[in-house]
Amino acid sequence: MAQYEVTYNINGGLTTTETVLTPQLILTGLLPNDVADISVVAVGVAPCGNSSAGTGTVLPKIVAR
Repeated sequence: MAQYEVTYNINGGLTTTETVLTPQLILTGLLPNDVADISVVAVGVAPCGNSSAGTGTVLPKIVAR
């Protein structure tokens, strides 16, 4: 079963790491101009092992409640 190690911080603050089963992260409570630094690593067993940290583009989404 694939797992992903997701590491993130908001505005350079406390760094949080979570191990999850899907490569999806939902951050709530962000404000305009907040900066979220996010890294995702696919975690696996030998012989493949772990991937390099992935990079990408984050698209903010406003959700009406």
